[in-house]
Order: sequence, then C-alpha cells, then structure tokens
Amino acid sequence: MLYSYCYISTITNTTALTQLCRAIGLELSQTMGGSAGVLLAIFFSAVDDSLSGGQPHTQALTAGLARVARGGRCSPWPQNHDRCP
Repeated sequence: MLYSYCYISTITNTTALTQLCRAIGLELSQTMGGSAGVLLAIFFSAVDDSLSGGQPHTQALTAGLARVARGGRCSPWPQNHDRCP
C-alpha cells in the first residue's frame, strides 16, 4: 500500500488519477477473488469518489481507508481496537 501511495502522490493530473483509481477498482472487483479483491475495490472506489469531489491525494487515500474500515466494521487506528469483530 505504501508503494501505491508513493506512486499516486507523484501524479499531478487529478483527472488522470481519478480515472486510474476508477479503472483499478473496476478491474479488481471483476478479477480478484476473495475478500481482498472486494476490499481493494472498495478502497479504490472511495479514493476515486474523493478525488472526484476535489479532495487532495492524502485525504482521498484516508477516505479509502475509512470506507474499508467502515465496511469491515473495524477501524485501522489503535484507539478503536476493541471495536474489531
């Protein structure tokens, strides 16, 4: 995921980045099996939505993590560890 962030943060054309995230999300939802494919598709879809809404890269990536955490009913942040199923 860190590699993805490093690559995404170098793209300055927001339209291209939005299209890239949309394409990755669609591809993963159709080709990658199991829960990992679903979670990654949710992540990239949320990043796409956030970028389309005008949010900067860092906020869009954080929104992707938040949507995955909400879908899994778990927070990636330590203070909410007791809420994980």
